[in-house]
Amino acid sequence: MNARVGIRNCMKFFTRKDTKAIAWIFVVLIIFIGINLKVSIRRGRDNVRKSDLGGLQGALESYQQKYHVFPESKNGKIVGCFSKDTYYDQDLERHLNLVECEWGEDKFENLERLPIDPSHEDGRSYLYLSNIKHFQVFTSLEGRGEAEYTESIVERGLSCGESICNFGKNYGDIPLNVTLPDNEQN
Repeated sequence: MNARVGIRNCMKFFTRKDTKAIAWIFVVLIIFIGINLKVSIRRGRDNVRKSDLGGLQGALESYQQKYHVFPESKNGKIVGCFSKDTYYDQDLERHLNLVECEWGEDKFENLERLPIDPSHEDGRSYLYLSNIKHFQVFTSLEGRGEAEYTESIVERGLSCGESICNFGKNYGDIPLNVTLPDNEQN
């Protein structure tokens, strides 16, 4: 009998009001944890995008060191991958008949595989533009509050898949808010 009385006394430790208060605290904690988790995952994807563009910039500069030009661009992709019709021209010291590289599939320069946007399933992609003397490569960061988010790139209205580009890397002193043809005219 004494054991039962002890258990009943322990069960009465929390009143119904106390139990509701604790439940609300858990609900609030779960909401805050969920929001912070979502923000952390988004920031992680944006960090991958920034890192991808940095690695791609290095590979493009390596390509330029080797061939004295940057690869051309077509449909927002790098024209720098090999096909059965690709051959090396000794006079030009570069490969000819290169094809568009597929993001996330093809090997390019010192990259085992070209990067692909972490949200490519949602229609996001990287954008590469080149006039062979300079290049610009763009992505769309999800976080508008990111320090690297650039409103002047947004104003260009470039399409990074189904999103508008807002962050980029380039070669030389061409601002990312200026098109390569416009820069040639200046």
